[in-house]
Amino acid sequence: MQAVANNAPGALEEMHVSTARSRRQLAREGLSEELGLLNVGGPIIKSHLEAFAARQALAMHYMRLGSAVPRAGGVVCRTFTNLDAALGGIPDDLFRLVGEPDTLRQGRGLEVSDQFLYAARAVEERTMVASYSLFRQSLAFFTISAINVSHLTEAMTAGARVIIPGQFRATALPSYRLSFTVSGIPLR
Repeated sequence: MQAVANNAPGALEEMHVSTARSRRQLAREGLSEELGLLNVGGPIIKSHLEAFAARQALAMHYMRLGSAVPRAGGVVCRTFTNLDAALGGIPDDLFRLVGEPDTLRQGRGLEVSDQFLYAARAVEERTMVASYSLFRQSLAFFTISAINVSHLTEAMTAGARVIIPGQFRATALPSYRLSFTVSGIPLR
């Protein structure tokens, strides 16, 4: 959690939900009070999750089509929580659209399906890639990448921001910059 505090000032405070409020909402939904809740809808967390999901969508696009999303293209991201799943807030059609999930594997023995699942499929005559990823049964992203933003219909965007690859910093993180290092390589 210290990494979150260091890289996204205010994020921990934004995510906090009081114990009393968490218990009331879980009881109202008929769920165990032991689950606890986090707020992932605030502007700081939402922008960071959207930026992460957009980067993942760009990678899934490349994985399925063998080319990057061009500058005329774009990405739309949706975030779902385990509460959304418990309340039936994730349409089953999304899972049918992208197919069977896979996970990351190393060699023959190591796999992380208990931590990470993903699926991606080229759709609409290979002009778009639909994908989802699931992290520890707690957080899921559904994304659509398109080779041209004109392919993204109103139903696909439904109020979500379209993130343009050439304008990633301006469209994905309007108020905050996400920058970190993986294996000594800076990612910005």
